[in-house]
Amino acid sequence: MTPGSSVSSLLGSLELAQFDAKALDRFDLSAAGFWRSFSVVLLSVPVYLLVLYLINTAAFRYQKVPQSYEIELIAYMTKWTVFVCLMLPITKLLDAGDRFYRVITVYNWCNPLARAFFLPAYAACAAGLASLDTLKTLIALSYLICGIYLGYVLRVTLKSSYGAVIAILLLDFFLERATRAYFITWIAG
Repeated sequence: MTPGSSVSSLLGSLELAQFDAKALDRFDLSAAGFWRSFSVVLLSVPVYLLVLYLINTAAFRYQKVPQSYEIELIAYMTKWTVFVCLMLPITKLLDAGDRFYRVITVYNWCNPLARAFFLPAYAACAAGLASLDTLKTLIALSYLICGIYLGYVLRVTLKSSYGAVIAILLLDFFLERATRAYFITWIAG
């Protein structure tokens, strides 16, 4: 299997979930590999839409307002783009500018798996197997698992301090909420 191919990169993302740093050998960490890593959107968006569908199914079950697929998808794609743009100066600030391609390439390929960590929680709720309080606990657990996974990905690709990794994860988390809030406000207003 050719390192940097889609299958190799997805296998690498699974191996990183097992905390195997040798998985980095499965990715094309060049500038060309960086640009190709954005093709993972073809896999990431369907996973995101499935999570969103389950969120909306759960929302109907508990008489909550469902989320707009259009707004959520636009916010998701915008957040992804803004995150990449922000990571360029952040890597330079961390004296890791030479690792920018590596960080983004691997982070992109790991995105679908990171999103998939939320599927069991929302599926259980959508199927009526979990109460709203249980759903909140499962979502918190999903965030924890996702954060540990993406934190490890950032740690092995960026080779920076745990503080920097946590700050980047928080940036990613709040950036997603800010872009969603912006588009909801913009469309409504």
